[in-house]
Amino acid sequence: MRALGLLVVIAGVVLLVNQGFSYTKRTKLIDAGPVQASIDHTEHVYAGPLMGVCCIAGGVALILLGGRRKAS
Repeated sequence: MRALGLLVVIAGVVLLVNQGFSYTKRTKLIDAGPVQASIDHTEHVYAGPLMGVCCIAGGVALILLGGRRKAS
């Protein structure tokens, strides 16, 4: 659980710094035998600072609660 918590904290810090992420989507315009044409669209997904703070808080909770063991 601690490793997962650390990954979530890192993802939260990245979201705070970058304010989201971008990806490229390729759309095919023409596909007529040997003639092919496509266009690339860059899409940006906005993730507000609140989402980054929530990820950091959740990751810290996973780290702190992941170390507890049940006494059997």
